[in-house]
Amino acid sequence: MRNFILLILLILTISCNTEEIYIDVYDPVQEELDSLNQRRTDLSLIFSYLETEGINYVDSTNSGVYYSIIDYGNEQIYPETNDIVSIHLAGYYTNDSIFFTNDSVDLVIFDTNIQSLAESIGYFDETKYWNSPYSYSWYHDPENIDQLEQQIGHFPNAYDYGYIIEITDEDTPDPQLVKHFTMGRFSHENAQVMGDNRTVYLSDDGRDVVLFKFIMDEENDLSSGELFAAKVTQDGTTNIEETGFDVEWISMGHANNSIISSWIDEYDHITRDDFRGDGNSYITDEEIHQWAESHLNTDLDGDGSISTNPFPDDRVAFLESRKAAAALQATDEWNKMEGVAFNPNAPE
Repeated sequence: MRNFILLILLILTISCNTEEIYIDVYDPVQEELDSLNQRRTDLSLIFSYLETEGINYVDSTNSGVYYSIIDYGNEQIYPETNDIVSIHLAGYYTNDSIFFTNDSVDLVIFDTNIQSLAESIGYFDETKYWNSPYSYSWYHDPENIDQLEQQIGHFPNAYDYGYIIEITDEDTPDPQLVKHFTMGRFSHENAQVMGDNRTVYLSDDGRDVVLFKFIMDEENDLSSGELFAAKVTQDGTTNIEETGFDVEWISMGHANNSIISSWIDEYDHITRDDFRGDGNSYITDEEIHQWAESHLNTDLDGDGSISTNPFPDDRVAFLESRKAAAALQATDEWNKMEGVAFNPNAPE
């Protein structure tokens, strides 16, 4: 009997000293299944919420946001140039809490095509698809261009779009709008005019975009000046109390609205018939590269030679600003630059 009890105690002692080791092995198939299951769960919650709220029709964006237009307003009235369109927005979670709301967003129509208010119509990454009869990505729909053509009476020039608008007399019944080509062509998100009334910092909304700066020739005159792109070098530390980055501003070119407008006019003749699946009716990537080598007087591709500028000017900087900046080795890794904030007390 004693031997039996001793054996049990020994087994218990050994068992207590045993360690269990767990190894987490990545399983891509399981991850995909988990993602699909989560999506099914999310969609079930969304549609259950819509049913509870009595919302019978919704549309959705590619990012997964579902929306419903509650009141279309007066659909018999179409906005004209300089009209102000008010939009009321509210965003809800499925627990009925509000994550965003506003009293009203007033948009000044600077083009009779309402679609031009959307960032997606610009195709600032790949202008070559502007006259394509085919969709090449989720945000490229040739029907948008067709609608614009019908409204303006001719095939639209890609380089007419993608610039910032200066609004003066905005509090009067007759606000004045001026499109400034001088500050580059991209998805302008916000502009911050500094206290010297000459320097403007410009943010670009999108993925893999660029931080720009514009310096006016004269105070309070955006019609003429020099465009710059930022090259950022991050400090070699991960200490959040010390890390930062240095900024080098690369000059892209100097011009005024009038001369840039004349460059844009040279592309007025391009139509859908000029589209080439293996080519480009507009400024090509090769031309941008050649311009950049000439602009920097540097052999950027290491082929032993420096290209000459294919144009007698710096149109590349103002008509293909994103690609031009990247070709000049500016930093094009920014994502969703929603705005620029100025702290007058920095570095205090």
